[in-house]
Amino acid sequence: MSISKLTINYEKYKTGSYLGKLEALFNPSQLVFSKKVHWTKDNPLPEGETQSWTTLYDHTDPETLSVNLFFDVYEEVGAWKSNPLYMIFMSKPTVLDYMKSLAELARYDEELHQPPTCMLQWGKVKLFTGVLTDLKQTYTMFLDDGTPVRATADCTFTEVAMDSDATRYELHSPDVDKTYVVRPGDTLDMIAAQLYDDRRQWRAIAEANGIDNPRILVPGQILHIPKLR
Repeated sequence: MSISKLTINYEKYKTGSYLGKLEALFNPSQLVFSKKVHWTKDNPLPEGETQSWTTLYDHTDPETLSVNLFFDVYEEVGAWKSNPLYMIFMSKPTVLDYMKSLAELARYDEELHQPPTCMLQWGKVKLFTGVLTDLKQTYTMFLDDGTPVRATADCTFTEVAMDSDATRYELHSPDVDKTYVVRPGDTLDMIAAQLYDDRRQWRAIAEANGIDNPRILVPGQILHIPKLR
């Protein structure tokens, strides 16, 4: 059984068409999802008096996914360097080729009028959809002639802002049907708390999706979130 590789599918030629594809040479050892929530303190008392305030929600930053990709072609390139067939072998992608392909994800695309949106997928699991917002490339090993044969790429992808505030309000209203993509660590009660502000409504989600065991959720699974009546 072959091992599925992490892939980065990206827009090419037109918006929403993920025709471009980059495949990790080695799968990452971890995926780091981050989300920052901003709160403000309201109505502090005058200085000198006992402080008291109300914590108010301000906004939530877009979620990010950080992944470290490792590229190593030393055994292939280094071992074949003295082989007469070296030039034929070098038609395969080099570390520089991999690094250039990643860097293209951060460049302006004339047909898209912006850098491409990327969809990260590992096997059947769709992990994240967003744009590359930070890229650090580090070359760590070279041949005698200066050819890089080992490198790492620290990538951070930021989720794409989907809608206006009004539309976001509708999508988070319990009176509107919607869908939800299961993320690692999700449980039905957590999803109910997020979308309905009521953990007890997990049964409504379970019934709408024919889930018999609420503890078994698969990352990437798409759930129908029914409106509350």
